[in-house]
Amino acid sequence: MLASGAALLSGALPWVTVSLRDGGTTEVSGAAAAPAGSGLALAGLALAGALTLSPTVVRVLLGAVQALLGVGIVATALPALLDPAGRSESTVSALTGVAGSRSVQALIEAADPTVWPTVTAAAGVAAALSGMAVLVTARRWPRAGARYGARGAPTAVRSPADDWDALSGGADPTRDAD
Repeated sequence: MLASGAALLSGALPWVTVSLRDGGTTEVSGAAAAPAGSGLALAGLALAGALTLSPTVVRVLLGAVQALLGVGIVATALPALLDPAGRSESTVSALTGVAGSRSVQALIEAADPTVWPTVTAAAGVAAALSGMAVLVTARRWPRAGARYGARGAPTAVRSPADDWDALSGGADPTRDAD
């Protein structure tokens, strides 16, 4: 969950600093450089919540999905590290009004990645590793509590919560005695 949160947060920060030939500079956000990254990170956050309530079989499946989401996050961050100018084209095009890859590339003097694509890639690796850890350990996790189980399931020990549930069900504690 922490890895997905880090990937989501870093997607809102500047990933590439672009210096144009006319002397201007601009920053390209993670959302512009890797638009799919935020969606993958959000899916990872939602998946973390679902893991806590899922039965074992579903946890194993969610672990596999988490590993794939982590790989996807890495795959969205790497192009910004390997080709920052290419990932900056849409932002530079919107800024200058020039279209076409060659024309936009001719306007760019330098494109330097910031630390945030690296942070996102590391978060993706961490997310993939956590998904693999879920795959390996899901069978040893405790089952979801009786609170999320079927109603009417027998319990060995009565708790104060059972008394409140009885009140909610219409039982009158002044007439019913255990």
